[in-house]
Amino acid sequence: MGKMTVDQLLEEVKTFSRDEQQHIRDTLDAWLRQGRLEDQLERMLYDAGLLRDLRAPAATAVSSARRSPVPVRGQPVSATLIEERR
Repeated sequence: MGKMTVDQLLEEVKTFSRDEQQHIRDTLDAWLRQGRLEDQLERMLYDAGLLRDLRAPAATAVSSARRSPVPVRGQPVSATLIEERR
């Protein structure tokens, strides 16, 4: 198998289903998260007993693109807050 350029890879990914593309994105996000200073600090705090839990890795977190808004009746929350401040 020959080497594939980034542009060729991106063109190939365009042919994938939405779920497959999301899986690729989640995997890439998880790879990019590894080694970040914030994650290392979080691990040190957890090991020292200063944190109860570690955040879920990006690959298992639900993407905001896959969430759907919840229908709400009545006025927007922002309007309620403005009224209560007056």
